[in-house]
Amino acid sequence: MSDRLRELGWNATLERFFESAGEPGAVPGRVVRAERNVWTVAGDAGEFVASVATGRVSERPVVGDWCAAVKGEGDGPGVIRAVLPRTTALLRAAAGRTSGAQVLAANVDVAFLVTGLDANYSLRRIERLLAITYDGGATPVIVLNKADLCPETDERAADVAGIAPGTDVVPVSARTGEGADRLRALVEPGKTHVFLGSSGVGKSTLINRLLGSERMATRETRDKDGKGRHTTTHRELIVLPGGGVLIDSPGIREVGMMVGEEAIEATFEDIAELAASCRFGDCTHTSEPGCAVIAAAEAGELDPDRLANYHRLRREAESAARRANEHERRSYEKRRSGSYRKWAEEWRKLKG
Repeated sequence: MSDRLRELGWNATLERFFESAGEPGAVPGRVVRAERNVWTVAGDAGEFVASVATGRVSERPVVGDWCAAVKGEGDGPGVIRAVLPRTTALLRAAAGRTSGAQVLAANVDVAFLVTGLDANYSLRRIERLLAITYDGGATPVIVLNKADLCPETDERAADVAGIAPGTDVVPVSARTGEGADRLRALVEPGKTHVFLGSSGVGKSTLINRLLGSERMATRETRDKDGKGRHTTTHRELIVLPGGGVLIDSPGIREVGMMVGEEAIEATFEDIAELAASCRFGDCTHTSEPGCAVIAAAEAGELDPDRLANYHRLRREAESAARRANEHERRSYEKRRSGSYRKWAEEWRKLKG
């Protein structure tokens, strides 16, 4: 294993995946940048721009993917021949009314969920990001940026810890550097970390802090409402000088749910524990008699807004699953119809 591949996160499992891909002449590499239909691959052959071998790659590569690729001749583009199996993938429902899922990042070990301690602060948004992270198989770390602007930082950090017990909560100030050392200590060599959050929360500025240089472009938020101005327009993978891999990503406007039941329960562990005491095993926690969850909310032991968000995320996840199933059904019928038409045409030719 070369030093370059190792610093990108290569390991024995990926080596087996690459060997199983069976692509003669290809070399292992990692997608470090993706823009439209052009991907930048990094590995022992350096960095090179590549396209995708149409008909060979079933899913579009995303930043963080490992692949089997062939470098082009001279300065010509290379070709990604195969995408290796993903160990983790952070997904959200595609924006709008489409049925697909958008892969935010692949092969991620740790997700830094960044929120601003300004107008961006929202426990409900953090719950959404937690659900995506749990479903994708990564470990969440909640980063509360702009601590220098918030006199209630300790209180808000305690509130966040209350909805995510056992999760690291790190107040920081990308502007002053407060808390940056603690954040840097959570970046582990050989592991991949992604920064997720809305526009303007300071993801790129935090990465610059960790890099010790102004590599990532940044802009100020709008004064009148604290909303972010888009700076990062593409996803990019960066290797830190001291070890560890970071993925910067564009701000997320919509965090559509496309997660499983286990991710919802992990995000709302307190509600899942209360539900064990409900009178009915199939209790929906909406109006049933003997519901321990409703009783806790009425007694002030459970935040009603948290319960409302629990129901909201469940509905969204169920709706996304129905749309995905319907899409798959229509795709199957379309394929079957096409196969029948092809068979009928061949039959007519034979009878001729």
